[in-house]
Parts: sequence; structure tokens; C-alpha cells
Amino acid sequence: MTQRNGQERTRLSRALAGAATGLLIVALSACSTGDDAGEPTAAARGGSLDVAVSQTCTENSESQCTLVNGEYVLVIPSDFTRAGVDSAAVASNNQSDLVDVRFDADGAAVLQSASAAVASAGSDARLVLRADNQVFAALTVPEALEGDEVQIAPSSTVSAEQLVELIGSN
Repeated sequence: MTQRNGQERTRLSRALAGAATGLLIVALSACSTGDDAGEPTAAARGGSLDVAVSQTCTENSESQCTLVNGEYVLVIPSDFTRAGVDSAAVASNNQSDLVDVRFDADGAAVLQSASAAVASAGSDARLVLRADNQVFAALTVPEALEGDEVQIAPSSTVSAEQLVELIGSN
């Protein structure tokens, strides 16, 4: 991995770690995650994640205002777009379990477009992720994601293994 890619990964990791309660999504370049990612312990081929651009809301302000990881966001089913996944695998590192997700070409384009929209929409915008009709993340995205791979650190309500299963069954 180049030094530039490592710096981008570190910068985005820090920014998102502070922005997302209970869940972290880290953009990676299209290259391998390297030795620090650990050995995969559970894996799925194929599947998908549903991605939506949304915004925060006030509790009980609308029927579709939903609590996600301690924050209320609008979850409108018709706003989700399917992002195809080539593979998802649990990779343990020395801090926590992560899910390595590699998107197919169309899925990467969906994620990149949605993350760019959230990054440019302001502080109330959120990138909402859903798998198997279960919303598991509403993320602040400080800058558009690039590449076709991300790492997701699941919240306390979904384990890494469960998230891999959800992605594979979606």
C-alpha cells in the first residue's frame, strides 16, 4: 500500500471514528488491506448492502424518524439503492472485529455517489446502511469515499459475524 493511501485511510478513519456512534466505516484503496487486517474468520461471497442518503430528525417528528445507533434519522424505504457486494469477511485486528467488504463495480459506484452526496449536504446528512431489511448504521461522512473496499466495525447490537450473514443474505 502506498504512503498516500495509508495517510488517506488514517485521516478518514479518525474523522469517521468521531462521527459515527457505535459503527465505523473506513474507506480503503482498491489494494489489499495488508497484514494488519488479520485472518478472515467468517466470509460470504456475493450479497449486497442497501445505501441511502438521509438526514437527522427529531424524535416523534415523523413516522419514519427512526433511532439508529443512538441518533434519530429519517429511514424512508424507497430512498435505498442496492449496492452489490463481491465479498464480505470478518477480519479480526488487535482492537476489534471488522468486516471487510469489497463491492462489485456497480456497488462501488453507488457507495461513492451516496457518500459524496452526504459529504456535501451538511452536518444533518447521514449515509444509512441496511442489510436484509435491517438498518444498522447512520453515518456522518466528512468526505466522499473512494475505491471498492470498506471496513465496517459493527455496533454493539450486531456482531461482525452477524453482519457478514446479513450482507450475504441481502
